[in-house]
Amino acid sequence: MTEQLNSVTVTSSHTLLKAALEDLERAVPHSRPGDKVSLVANQWQDTFIMTARYGWLRMPH
Repeated sequence: MTEQLNSVTVTSSHTLLKAALEDLERAVPHSRPGDKVSLVANQWQDTFIMTARYGWLRMPH
């Protein structure tokens, strides 16, 4: 059986990572391990994955 991953994009008006991650938490409050989120801020964008142990982690390129 294949598990489908939830992938969304969150846009933040913040430049600093900590504030942008807080926007991500508010936008996806019931995230589950394996969920992927593209976080887009003013001058950067990155992809994060929710983990059971560590919370949101940046995915390597």
